[in-house]
Amino acid sequence: MKGTWLSQPQNGTVVIFVHGVMSDAEAWRNANGTYWPSLLTQDPRTRGVGVYIFEYETGLFSGTYRINDAVDALTNHLRLDKVLTAQRLIFVCHSMGGIVARRYLLREERDLLEAKIEIGLFLAASPSLGSEYATLLSPLSSVLFRHAQIDILRSSAMNAWLLDLDHDFKTLLNAKRLKIIGKELFEDKFIAKKFFLMRTVVDPISAARYFPEPYRVPLSTHFTIATPEDRNAIQHRLLVEFLGKLDPYVQADIEAVGKDGRIKVGFPDGVRADVVKCQLALKEVEGQLPGVLSVWPESTLALEKLVAGLLVEAAEHENPTSRFHGQPTETIRAFLDSGYGSTKNVARIRAGVDKRAELMVARMQGYWLPVLDNIVARSLSNFLTLCHLSALQDLSQLLASIDFLRKLIPADIEPWIYQSYSRDAYRQAFAIQQPLAYAKVDALSGVTLDHYRFYWGPESEVIESARRRDGDPVTGTWIDKYLYAQNELQLLKGDSAETFRYTEDVSIIKVTDSSGQERF
Repeated sequence: MKGTWLSQPQNGTVVIFVHGVMSDAEAWRNANGTYWPSLLTQDPRTRGVGVYIFEYETGLFSGTYRINDAVDALTNHLRLDKVLTAQRLIFVCHSMGGIVARRYLLREERDLLEAKIEIGLFLAASPSLGSEYATLLSPLSSVLFRHAQIDILRSSAMNAWLLDLDHDFKTLLNAKRLKIIGKELFEDKFIAKKFFLMRTVVDPISAARYFPEPYRVPLSTHFTIATPEDRNAIQHRLLVEFLGKLDPYVQADIEAVGKDGRIKVGFPDGVRADVVKCQLALKEVEGQLPGVLSVWPESTLALEKLVAGLLVEAAEHENPTSRFHGQPTETIRAFLDSGYGSTKNVARIRAGVDKRAELMVARMQGYWLPVLDNIVARSLSNFLTLCHLSALQDLSQLLASIDFLRKLIPADIEPWIYQSYSRDAYRQAFAIQQPLAYAKVDALSGVTLDHYRFYWGPESEVIESARRRDGDPVTGTWIDKYLYAQNELQLLKGDSAETFRYTEDVSIIKVTDSSGQERF
């Protein structure tokens, strides 16, 4: 008997795994090695949730150790291990574990009410009304092993203890004094395929007793129902959804992760990518390629839609309703020529930004260390910001090029973008507190560039990088923060297949300030 913390709670929610009869903590492990409690701690949607694994005596020779004894153990372990300091307790229970948890709630109702603790019950194949197989095994266990727990699991038709528990728990739910929500899963198949005509160990009537919308897990048996293969398994997805119903933090993270598991990275201030979400994406994959889904602000999408509509109006300038009606032919032609180029560039960026982000991280594998993952996240965030800023620049510059369209630039965008190619735009977007400098780079990571390229950055950091000796650490320099991000944007905009395995090997020919004066 023991309780084990797998992760401490950060947001007031603790998930308590309680296994079933004749089992232990390994009941949650899939044949492929996936361990459900660990899967929960690694899921970015449930970060901050505490995970606690409770084990109790229930082996073949547990003898007269009763369910009430298991409840005593659970009560004491939760108190001693400070689990009850949480705001929400979510019991994930397999088989008889659900009976242990329900009995615990009945016994501890007063203390839970006084502590204002909310309860979730996620029951997987829990025999609330017993099991016919336990009824068949009960005489054998009494003679050979004196297994008190199997006796308790007998079908309720001949089990007064279980009938009383069922009655008392339904009364507890109906009283609504204690906030309890629940979800019940039940198995689909017998435990052996060759006996496919045999009934399940726990039938649906017993396993789907208390809560709305019970769910039959397809192809599951009494044992596999508690061992999801991976994060996409329906049991795990339902558990994450269930947690979100009680925990607002989990709900927020559910909304922050796409259906394909990619982390949604937004732009909270309308321009800059969320570096915290970038860190989350990197943490999730633990060294593999991150799943990034950039979610562009509504203001940017609206601006893109506006420009597309204006291009149609410009092409139909003879229509009196067109805003271009009566405008000089050269103005219309210039707008169309620039507009098609700008919208094509924006479409290329939006179509390729997420894949390019994954490639950039892969190319930064030399920095992929736990102590340096903030470097990769920062570079990733800056790259996404640059992509977004480039799109905004193209669209807003197009509008600014025509006097009567300038007023259409949204007020929340104009401070960032107007005169966007000036040094002030980049300084504001990246919160740089010093003048910008521009480095002329001849080679990058051992690859000679086809032509000299300029990359901007904070003046002191650019000069520091130009003076950096071979072997000096990259941490704190301009290279990883800005150069890599700018290079990837150039490759994306140019639709280039060129690749770099990024290292600290950067050949800088000279450094100039924004006025063109050489600084190095």
